Amino acid sequence: MGDNSRKVEIAEVFDYTVHKMNKILLNLKRDPKASQQEVMTLEAIIALYNEEKIVISWHEGEPYMHVNPESDFDEEDIKAMFKKNEVWSQ
Repeated sequence: MGDNSRKVEIAEVFDYTVHKMNKILLNLKRDPKASQQEVMTLEAIIALYNEEKIVISWHEGEPYMHVNPESDFDEEDIKAMFKKNEVWSQ
């Protein structure tokens, strides 16, 4: 096809939610008033999102999460995960 052939380039897909949630986490870690519980909770939420167990939607600039209907994860699994990791009890 010569010099006019198309080149296939690999590009990294930008996930706004991951970017924004990591920014929120960084700001939380920098806040001297933030508790370790808050940091751990947000880290767990980001992990659940990355594992596609929850969906995060944005309303007026604020994140809202819900269980991903395509996963086999449910609200009881979330509660058990947080209890197991003792996020709520510290």
